[in-house]
Amino acid sequence: MSFDLKQSLNFAELKRSRKIQQHNENRKKIRRVYYESSLIDNLSFHVSDELPNVVSTLALNMNTNPESTNKIVHDCLSKVLFEKDAQDEDNIINLEEIQSNAVNCVIIDHNHRIDLKFLSITGDSPALRNILKFIGHGGYFCCNFCYTRGQHIERKRQYFYEKKPVLRYSSTYNKESAAAEKTKKIIYGHKGISILQNILDTKLPEAIIIDYQHVSLLRHAKTVLSTIYKQFNPSHRRLIDIKLKNQCFPHFFNRRMIPFKNLSFIKAIELRNILLYGFLPLSYEFMNREQLAHFALFICSFRLYHSQPPMFGRETVRIANQLFEQYYKDHKKFYRLIQNYVLHLHSHYGNQYVNYGSLANIGCFSQEDLLGHISSNTHGTRYYGDQIVHYYNIDFSLNNRLSKAKYEIYSKPIDLNADFIIDNYSIIIEYHNRICKCLNISKCISIYRRCIIRNNTFHSLLYKRGTKSKSYFISYYTSTNDDEKYFGFIHLFFYCKDTTYAVIERFQNMQKFSSSFKSSSYFDLLKKPLDSCFSIVSKEPSDIFDVVEIGHIIKHCIVFDFEQHLIVTEVSAYHEHD
Repeated sequence: MSFDLKQSLNFAELKRSRKIQQHNENRKKIRRVYYESSLIDNLSFHVSDELPNVVSTLALNMNTNPESTNKIVHDCLSKVLFEKDAQDEDNIINLEEIQSNAVNCVIIDHNHRIDLKFLSITGDSPALRNILKFIGHGGYFCCNFCYTRGQHIERKRQYFYEKKPVLRYSSTYNKESAAAEKTKKIIYGHKGISILQNILDTKLPEAIIIDYQHVSLLRHAKTVLSTIYKQFNPSHRRLIDIKLKNQCFPHFFNRRMIPFKNLSFIKAIELRNILLYGFLPLSYEFMNREQLAHFALFICSFRLYHSQPPMFGRETVRIANQLFEQYYKDHKKFYRLIQNYVLHLHSHYGNQYVNYGSLANIGCFSQEDLLGHISSNTHGTRYYGDQIVHYYNIDFSLNNRLSKAKYEIYSKPIDLNADFIIDNYSIIIEYHNRICKCLNISKCISIYRRCIIRNNTFHSLLYKRGTKSKSYFISYYTSTNDDEKYFGFIHLFFYCKDTTYAVIERFQNMQKFSSSFKSSSYFDLLKKPLDSCFSIVSKEPSDIFDVVEIGHIIKHCIVFDFEQHLIVTEVSAYHEHD
């Protein structure tokens, strides 16, 4: 069921003169909408046809039960607030208010209201340019966060390092956008007032999130890697392409790495894997040591901003910013005419990290996937908005009928190996005799091929269906009181006395990876982050076997051949959408 919004608007205009003083000026952004319940408990409202470029019908499938409503809305919104005592007998719709403000309040009934909180906006540069009414990346003063002007050199706009750029603040941002709207001129990059200015609950420009997948991966990293690849001789190009193509990753890496010769067709996720994990170990023997150390500044800075949990706690942002500042400062020593806008944007990652956290949390590609899925629910050539809302409403209805288990972080062994002969592993028997006094070991101990640890699946060498993936090489601690990190591969998991253990064959820790850059002028800056991101271990496993509780296993690792040793690096973040 729906109701006639135009009729309500006419009625509201008649009462407007009598009710205008009752409106609270502090709620200029609130647009109240009447609610009329339907048989399937859908909440729907219609927007006037007079509003351009707005979907004519928006339906939110909700249950008036507050707990159920909160569960549904939480998946879609960054913040939901319920106000049980919000009562207003005469919900008046102001036409002028509808035309100028956002939908950020939905009335369910006299006792319940949902406030929609719009935290931020993200996207690529062309999209942000249009919706923010700001000059594009080809113009002067195109940075949304500072007043860096840029220099036009050889038909390219360059943004060289500035020690302390003048930042834009919300007060001046609003004034300059208002002045640009009034004068119809470009004022420090502003073309006018953004339609989001009265919608976002976070003030501009703090509400703008730089999408690292466009800026860092598809633009800056791709440009620099292409430049470096051209500096290699043909034989080195072939070798590094083979290494990239054949490199193994854990099973949950949907995309791995592709050769540099196919860089034109590379995906952002593939670039992320090259930048975070593969480039430093695989290019070490081909690159000039000083240039590689300089690029390592960017890799380590990016790795710190991306890490989950933060690699150095509260110091993470300071160290990452320090690394990038030195990289940016010396960039022109190694590269010419690529000190562009996307390089400059990295200097604002520090403030963004403080506001929004790890880069792994804020990529916009997953949101593009969602928008693509929604926009595909159309047919014909008209009424796209109505069709999208209709099918989206059906998705919500079907989703609500499914029983959902509460999200929990859990660990448990899976894939029982009933045919395993325990007598072949004396270390298991010895460990069992220490913790259990029973005589029937075969019934007391169960052997497993895989194990879920903190919701992430780890394989063992007993698991033979992993094909080319390596999900059995891990980092771990031997006990709760041991601060030294070890690396090795898992032989098997076993369950005994309500506890799951892993039998791990240890690789011997060798020299620090940063020692390879001792001759570089960047050694002091790189030492701490490099040794935290990459470790050098022996080529072959030692004869040391550790039996550890699965709670002491830290992360999966990616392993690279490095001269007479192996380079090992941990997975940066688990939950990022591929």
